[in-house]
Amino acid sequence: MRVLFLIRSLEIGGAERQLTVLAHSLAKKGHEVSIATFYGGGALEGSLRDSGVRLYDLKKNGRWDVIRFIGRFRNLVREFRPDVLYGFMPVSNLICLAARDAMPENARLVWGVRAAFMDLKQYDLLSRLVYWIEARLLSRPDLIIVNSHAGQRLLTVKGAPASRVRVIPNGIDIDFFSPQPDARADVRKSWDVPTDKILIGLVARLDPMKEHDVFLQAAALLLAKRSDVQFVCVGGGDAGRLEALKQLAHNLGIEANVVWPGEIANMPVSYAALDISTNCSYGEGFSNAIAESMACGCPCVVTDVGDSAWIVGETGESVSPRNPGFLVEGWMRMIDRVHDNQALCKEQSRDRIVESFSLENMTTMTIEALSSGEAV
Repeated sequence: MRVLFLIRSLEIGGAERQLTVLAHSLAKKGHEVSIATFYGGGALEGSLRDSGVRLYDLKKNGRWDVIRFIGRFRNLVREFRPDVLYGFMPVSNLICLAARDAMPENARLVWGVRAAFMDLKQYDLLSRLVYWIEARLLSRPDLIIVNSHAGQRLLTVKGAPASRVRVIPNGIDIDFFSPQPDARADVRKSWDVPTDKILIGLVARLDPMKEHDVFLQAAALLLAKRSDVQFVCVGGGDAGRLEALKQLAHNLGIEANVVWPGEIANMPVSYAALDISTNCSYGEGFSNAIAESMACGCPCVVTDVGDSAWIVGETGESVSPRNPGFLVEGWMRMIDRVHDNQALCKEQSRDRIVESFSLENMTTMTIEALSSGEAV
């Protein structure tokens, strides 16, 4: 099977990492896989070196380079002659649709939808327009692959034909994302976190939906109750938002208790430093950070949005979103569980991912979907 993916870039991100591992896994199983990017040079490109996956940089020249960019992509589609043309996320989905008549006659157009909730008020006019257009063209692709049941429900409400929507949960590379206990002390030292502190982490890009402000407010509440905790926010994003969040930590009087290491490529060693991983978003589909944390043996406290509560199952704690007090309660319950039997918490968290959300599971389901197109 010849598969051509399209994505904005292969910079570090949840969807980007999922595409990278999926493409690599498909290539290992003998499929001919290529990835076209709007912009080349992404940090994840190196992970595909010697994988058999071909990369095409479409050299998009900024936001308004549209006509020539689409032309270059259409030429690539004609040259590659894919059996499956697979977009990843809204803009890529629309560009793939624009190249449909360049596809071979029996080739299939697939859209990849990663979001289950979007507060469009938080995004610029062009982003809102793209999501609006995508929602009105949901009947056009042959298949829509969504990574969460929450996303499936949203798509059908928007009018996507139910028979064309298939849920394939994200797959985690359980060999890469695995416990790294020997790294714990060194990472904590680099972050200036004492070994006896309970370290609670939020791994997320600096996006409004990730609710870093709620995380910080909850941190202040927990620090008022106990002094043996510290916090870390791992992830990159807008510099202005980072400064605003640091100012909030200062205003809350907790700046000395929060570490901001930025974006980190080798996440398993970072998860090793944590005692509890947190996702406090008010909107999610399938959170990679949750599943990756668990695969590394780190138990999670999550907000009950998207598929987050389903992912953690009985291994973690879930609370209502947008409420710092509820988040503190979840943390306190998990602290008690970890105190009672940390080894069991770590083991159960990893086992949940190995059994239900492995990369092998995702790859098998993807091959079946791309081959048959039948939704389940």
